[in-house]
Amino acid sequence: MKISENPELQKALEDKVNVNGIEVKYGLGGAHSAIPGIYTDIYEIDGNSLYPSIILQYKLGTTEFRAAYGEIYKDRQKFKKEGQKSKSDAYKLILNSLYGKLSDQFADNRTKAPNMALSICLIAQQIMTYAIEQRPKDDVVLVNTDAIWCRTKPTREELDHLSKVTKVGWDVDHYDKVVIKDTNNVVCIKDGKIVKRKGCFLERCKSHNTKANIIQKAVIEYLVYNTPVEETILTGDPIDYSYFARVRKENYFMLNEERISDQRIRYYAATEGDVIHRVTAKMKTTLCKDSPIKINMDLSELNDINYDYYADQAHKLITTILEG
Repeated sequence: MKISENPELQKALEDKVNVNGIEVKYGLGGAHSAIPGIYTDIYEIDGNSLYPSIILQYKLGTTEFRAAYGEIYKDRQKFKKEGQKSKSDAYKLILNSLYGKLSDQFADNRTKAPNMALSICLIAQQIMTYAIEQRPKDDVVLVNTDAIWCRTKPTREELDHLSKVTKVGWDVDHYDKVVIKDTNNVVCIKDGKIVKRKGCFLERCKSHNTKANIIQKAVIEYLVYNTPVEETILTGDPIDYSYFARVRKENYFMLNEERISDQRIRYYAATEGDVIHRVTAKMKTTLCKDSPIKINMDLSELNDINYDYYADQAHKLITTILEG
């Protein structure tokens, strides 16, 4: 049965629960929460291979499945301990892919087990809830499936107790500075360098980015290194100001109310320019609605960039992060 067919379950998954000072949302993707802001000296307490550990430690699935899965898990831990990052990451991908197959309706019957996937998720939620409860009140600033981020450093005794109760190993990492927009948008700094980023802080493919890289760069430079937004905005390459958009065959773009044949366009915010709409069967939306724009497919030099527009967009994102 689908969640949408069960109103009570759907409502339960939409509700948040206050756990030791932080509002946590529980869903099929795990337990999640975030308190937006900029933090210094933050500790990430990470469940070591949480889902694989749950499968093996709580004896979920058939004996044959656990035996095969366990061998992959052991190899991954070995590569991780030896510092062979590429191999460790590859085996992590295999483990996560196998978990994903459990709830995949198109998966082979040898790996498809939706009830087992639900059990793993529910156990993980209980583990993360317990981990939050062991911290001082209002200590946790972020919860993300298999990790909690805290203001105070856990002791060895606290970690050993957590491992004993949950049957999961726990790793701790320290960051000098952490910027949190929400659960899925985080950047972490250690020794003056960005060591972890996700969501809107990710480095993106410049040639096919739906958002201008210069905005993301200006936000990060401001929040991490205190560089004025306007200073960064003025120093980008032409491609950093470019947006990329495309439409399916049945949809189209309109340039100043006239339909054009291009299904892919690259454009930028200009001081003077055109209005472009993306038109689908259901709606008509304006691209870059707060500024005139120009199509620039060959990434030639831009002489009329609307720097004020890019700075304004960066400031809006910064405000969202700082005010929550």
